[in-house]
Amino acid sequence: MEKIEGKYALVTGASSGIGREISKILAEKGCNLVVVARRKEKLEELKKEIKKNYNEIEIRVIAMDLSLREVPENLYNKTKELGIDIDILVNNAGYGIHDYFADIPWKEEEAMLDLLIANVVHLTRFF
Repeated sequence: MEKIEGKYALVTGASSGIGREISKILAEKGCNLVVVARRKEKLEELKKEIKKNYNEIEIRVIAMDLSLREVPENLYNKTKELGIDIDILVNNAGYGIHDYFADIPWKEEEAMLDLLIANVVHLTRFF
């Protein structure tokens, strides 16, 4: 694996599950983090936990709802405003709707598709 100490990784969906664990692994390898998810309090908990073991790591918390179409550009602009160049992008944010397809309201389906497809591509293009 390429050396990642001192680089910046942006991890979406970092408040729980796989994104949270990937953030910890990157921190262990010396990578600075920009953690993104909707739940700021969960991101702050993650930051506190990582800082306890890896105090030299810089961690930026950004609370944003990645299912909204304007968020990829807003997130890119926010990292630039903070003076951070992202070296690693972990497009991890996601969820599923567990219901009969015909019963899912279109707005819910559209938000999920934006998060899982359109915004993944958009974030990849930006970063």
